[in-house]
Order: sequence, then C-alpha cells, then structure tokens
Amino acid sequence: VEKKLSQMILDRKFSGSLHQGDGMLIVYDVSTPDVTYETALKTIHAMGEVVDALYQRASKIR
Repeated sequence: VEKKLSQMILDRKFSGSLHQGDGMLIVYDVSTPDVTYETALKTIHAMGEVVDALYQRASKIR
C-alpha cells in the first residue's frame, strides 16, 4: 500500500506526502491555479513590446 501511494504521489495522481518514519500520510487540498502569475507574465510581455517599439522609434530619430 505504501509503495502504491508513493507512486501515486510521484505521478501527481494524489496530492500528499508520506512520512515513513512516523508512518503518516498527509493529504493536501488540491489548489486552484493562481491567475496572478499568468497575468504578470502577460504584463511583462506587453511591456517588452512597448520597449521594443520605443527603441525602434528612437533609432529612426537618430
């Protein structure tokens, strides 16, 4: 049973951890994905496009 549980945890089919010394199984709640990370990535990407456009305009002025 312990071997099967550890394999399920490694395969991410089960959210938890095994404490072999104590003989305990700790089960974690499945968390929802954090949208803040995705939003931050989109913002940084958009800022990069703005910087690129400003650089191109500045290059034309010179």
